Amino acid sequence: TIIWQRTIRNKLFAKEILSTMESENQFQLRKIEVLQSSSSRVDDVIVLGLLTQLTEGKFYLEDPTGSVLLDMTQTRYHSGL
Repeated sequence: TIIWQRTIRNKLFAKEILSTMESENQFQLRKIEVLQSSSSRVDDVIVLGLLTQLTEGKFYLEDPTGSVLLDMTQTRYHSGL
């Protein structure tokens, strides 16, 4: 929660659009429960969460408000991870 609160203050997520920044560079930091309750497609969203394996072979992104199953079938792994 503390990390989320500090991240939301970053200028990348600021609601006001500065004259020097174009609106296409603005992102929305959202919680998982907001994405799960939305019935429409949401673009330019960043979710901050913990990658977990709640069941064998299935990965989830989890935050304090919920978790969502990730489709990792097209994931490309790097040697550093």
